[in-house]
Amino acid sequence: MSSNQHYVFFSRTLPFHGIGGMEIVVWDLLTEISRSGQGRVTVVTTTIPDKPEKFVEEGVNVVAIPGVKPRRYTRKFWRLSADYFDQNLRKDTTCVVSVAMGACGLLFQREQFSDVPIVWQAHGSVVGEVISKLRTRNPIQILKCLRQIKYFIREYRALRKVDKIVTVGKIVERTFKSKPYTQYLNEEKIILIENGIDIRKFHPSSTIRDELRNKYNICLDGPLIISASRLILQKGITQGILGFQKFLEKVPNAHLLIIGDGPDKNKFQQLVVKCSLDNKVTFAGAKPYSQMPQYFQMGDIFLFPTLRVEGAPLNILEALATGLSVVASEYLHESQCISPYIYIVDARNAEEVASGLFKAHQALNQNVVELSKKYSIQGVTTEYVNLFESLSR
Repeated sequence: MSSNQHYVFFSRTLPFHGIGGMEIVVWDLLTEISRSGQGRVTVVTTTIPDKPEKFVEEGVNVVAIPGVKPRRYTRKFWRLSADYFDQNLRKDTTCVVSVAMGACGLLFQREQFSDVPIVWQAHGSVVGEVISKLRTRNPIQILKCLRQIKYFIREYRALRKVDKIVTVGKIVERTFKSKPYTQYLNEEKIILIENGIDIRKFHPSSTIRDELRNKYNICLDGPLIISASRLILQKGITQGILGFQKFLEKVPNAHLLIIGDGPDKNKFQQLVVKCSLDNKVTFAGAKPYSQMPQYFQMGDIFLFPTLRVEGAPLNILEALATGLSVVASEYLHESQCISPYIYIVDARNAEEVASGLFKAHQALNQNVVELSKKYSIQGVTTEYVNLFESLSR
């Protein structure tokens, strides 16, 4: 693999805008390509508040298009990013990667950029987003589905013009290999490269476990359940709290630590008070991603009863790599093949969530949880680079 290769990514958001699963996946891939010497990388993104238009971070060239809305897909971003690529990057680009709709500026005028291979990195789909909103049974979320019509049209226009679609997990792959996508996409275009994590950062540590538990006044001997996500109804926090309440009937020395922030935080705090769980549930607030390995290291079980169609949640991989067993909702049933220590439950059934927690608790008493090295960012990066080079030949 030649370090002369130049890979250009287009992404509306990066960790500098805010931390989320997609941002972490993209940034880890960018930095690993650079660190491993498998090529040069440039990422074109939206305006980043308090950052210059161009800068280098961890070996990655970042170009933030000025004068556009941060974190948003807009016609202006697509137009200006395509112009910048044409004038400054096109000549020596090996392959373009569109993180979701990031490179639509090129794809909507594909005939002008036909000399450059373009890969679409799919973290989800418009159809999946609609299904997630419908499953909340929330009237406001259901009405928001109407907005997805314009996104579906844009997605349709762009997907037909990419060379390959990389799905980051089996759930996303299944969506793209089903209707309506099979009506206009050739299945040969769709490949699976599952998300990977940096296992150099995520690993067990008994020392940190005890230190952080003491900090939060959490019992060292009882099972600690970790919940880490944005605090919104769609992430199933309500269902997790109610399931944990039932779990306490069997394991009274357990504790639940909820990490994250979001618009529905007050609702969840009120539910904890209503259930008289004040001394059993701790809200730790949002934490920098750099600290997340430590917070996983203090736990025993990771609870993720999401009500969304999640693409390929990194938090499950991170938890397993840190030695935690996982209890997840049925919407993530295809993640079960990752590890025998993932327990799938009906998130809306508190008894079933409690049963899943109990099974995970029993398993920890008998086995050591590990994550297969196939989910390391190093191996995943090599798969991407091999794909990019095959398209550029």
